[in-house]
Amino acid sequence: MVARTVPHGLAPLSGSAPHTGVAGYTLGGGIGLLGREFGYAADRVRSLDVVTADGALRHVTGTSDPDLYWALLGGRDNFGIVTALEMELLPVARLYGGGIYYDADDAEALFGFFREWTASAPESVTASIGMIEYPPIPVFPEALRGRHVVHVRFASTDLAGGSELTRPWLEVATPVLEHLGEIGYDEVGSIYREPDFAHSYFGNNVLLDELTPAALDAVRELAGKTAPVGCIVDLRHLGGAMARPPRTPNAVPFREAQYILRILSGLDGNEEESRIRCTTRPPCGALPS
Repeated sequence: MVARTVPHGLAPLSGSAPHTGVAGYTLGGGIGLLGREFGYAADRVRSLDVVTADGALRHVTGTSDPDLYWALLGGRDNFGIVTALEMELLPVARLYGGGIYYDADDAEALFGFFREWTASAPESVTASIGMIEYPPIPVFPEALRGRHVVHVRFASTDLAGGSELTRPWLEVATPVLEHLGEIGYDEVGSIYREPDFAHSYFGNNVLLDELTPAALDAVRELAGKTAPVGCIVDLRHLGGAMARPPRTPNAVPFREAQYILRILSGLDGNEEESRIRCTTRPPCGALPS
């Protein structure tokens, strides 16, 4: 979709991984790269074609069938098989985005600064912070191989002010690797650099209305550099347009949440049981807010 819309100066509310299937992503709500400014991907759906349980193909809009429209957008795949989506496009051709990598030894300072920085960040920027341990293999940049890092990611439509907005992050700790700048919307996959190959994992998530020091300490203790089982942490800033009701009601819930915390563990043979324990034992599934 992105390859076809960008030449016209338009963009969908796509997510951080361009290769993700559009239907599942959108029906689940769709936390996009520019979500704080434009809302959830589900908020921009005009109509859906869906095959319901009785075998009928229905063209569903917020006017023609408001109940089914509401349930499909945010209710995921419980109400039929969606075969087509008509979505509103946004006048975004370029944005200021990218990320900064730091050594995980600086995680306490970086997560604390993320809490402070997001408290006053404008809606024109959607940001996140994560932790990951990279294996020592050539597919990854040399500076990251075999290293446990904190990765801070940004996407903003403020081309002129993006650099100034992210500048304080260069002073919190010494970056290991930095890639920030103006990019075309067809390059947004470079912001998160998520793998585009199949891999198995177990994950869980929790929505938070605030970030407390206790919550951040728990994340670093249970899923950080010294965690007994390797975990990937992804903490994304919500709020802004995602906190406001859409023009046509849908079932995307808990719009008052300000953050979403995701913990993932790769599944690798005999390690499956221990990795599942890492992502499900308290307080990973019930962090204090």
